[in-house]
Amino acid sequence: MTEGQDRWMRMSENLAKPARLPRTMLRAGFAILVLGALASTPATAGEIIVQGSTTVASTLIAPNLAAIEAQSHQKLTLVPNKSNLGLLALLEHRANLAMISTSLANEVALLKAEYPTRDFSGFRPIKVGEVRVAFVVNRQNPVRRVTLADIAGVLDGRIVNWRQLGGADLPVRVVAVREGGGVLTAVEAQILDRRAPHCEMVWVHLATQVYKTVSTQPGALGIGQLGILRNTEAIELTTDGAIMQELNLVTLGEPTPDTQEVIRAVQHTAEGF
Repeated sequence: MTEGQDRWMRMSENLAKPARLPRTMLRAGFAILVLGALASTPATAGEIIVQGSTTVASTLIAPNLAAIEAQSHQKLTLVPNKSNLGLLALLEHRANLAMISTSLANEVALLKAEYPTRDFSGFRPIKVGEVRVAFVVNRQNPVRRVTLADIAGVLDGRIVNWRQLGGADLPVRVVAVREGGGVLTAVEAQILDRRAPHCEMVWVHLATQVYKTVSTQPGALGIGQLGILRNTEAIELTTDGAIMQELNLVTLGEPTPDTQEVIRAVQHTAEGF
């Protein structure tokens, strides 16, 4: 884990704590704004606000922020939350770029269901990479291998106990970031025909909380980011196939010269990923 990733994870975790946040901005290799502080603030000239997927932020941008800023000659402000929130911020001119960790079609389908009267036709996605989704369990769970059909069975509610997968007599509780995140959206699109899960769910707000929750619940099945998994105590299940997340930057209309430079810099960074 790079120093930038470590700082991003610790700062993301602090956003979820009930304790009072510090009054001053933290600037340690990259900039980040408290989500609520940006909620009603429009993107302004002289800065590039990049909002959305924590996967894109933690995997590609945060660890390489200094290099991206230097190459693009732009100052970036990262706001990692969820893919759908990034798209809404872009649509409402509270961001210059949105980060999404699934295809644009998947996220727009979710947004249309929630906001049927809004026009999402202006989004322009640019793929900057991809990463594999991780399915993880508690260390006390003896199950180490499942099929994607098994995962679909859990999410559909047909498999409800670890006994059905060769494990202990424990109910399966799926842990994931709340609706709108790219990880679960990618899973729904690729093995559930875009259906929502119909199983016992434990919802969390941040990607890092998936693994923390799994580490305390022997019956948990976490669905999360591979990059964050590598730095936790959770155990990844081996599967018979891979679910890949597209990592995209999205503009509203054609990219401006400034945002185009940022996109190119991120794509250059992703070449070595």
